Amino acid sequence: MCHSACPADPAAPPCLARLSPEAIAEALEAFRAGRRPGSVMPVLARGFSHEEIRALAEHLGGRGPAAP
Repeated sequence: MCHSACPADPAAPPCLARLSPEAIAEALEAFRAGRRPGSVMPVLARGFSHEEIRALAEHLGGRGPAAP
């Protein structure tokens, strides 16, 4: 929900459609390990296995540029 819109506002959550699966997986792994701060994402990421993170990243990332 938070990442579905792709506004031009730099303060908005990142647009996942504009990120590669690799970038998404890297961010989720960092949240999961506590290496990346956040409000909600660290809690969510800790609930996923490494395999689930890879699957999510493949599903969500690399869909090409989305309209702002």
